[in-house]
Formats: sequence, structure tokens, C-alpha cells
Amino acid sequence: MEVSTPIILAEISPGRFNLIDGNHRTEKARMMGVKKVIAYKLGVEQHMKFLTDLKAYKAYVAYWNSKFTK
Repeated sequence: MEVSTPIILAEISPGRFNLIDGNHRTEKARMMGVKKVIAYKLGVEQHMKFLTDLKAYKAYVAYWNSKFTK
């Protein structure tokens, strides 16, 4: 596992991003003392293409928004 491989962050609400790919690389980098990693940030429009439909997207957003309100 290479920590130099970019991680992927997806926007789950305006200005809030969730790590959707690279959890293990991020942890390995942290354990190695790496301060910065390369990341791709997917906006809502880009991320939505990976979900099946608008209903699925809204459910996904509601789920993650509920995590921030607790």
C-alpha cells in the first residue's frame, strides 16, 4: 500500500468532505509521521455520478449529515 496514491474525498454537504477511498493509506501515513497526503476532492456533481439516482444521493447525504448533528 503506497501512501503516495491519492485519497478520495467526497463532498457530503457544502464545504464538508468525507473520506471515501484511502482509509488504510491515511492511517499508514499517520503512523509513518507523514503530515500531508495527495487527495482528490469530488464535488457534489462529480460524486452524484457514482450513486444510482437522486433518491439514493439524498439518502446518502441525510445519513452523513446526521453524523454531524450528533
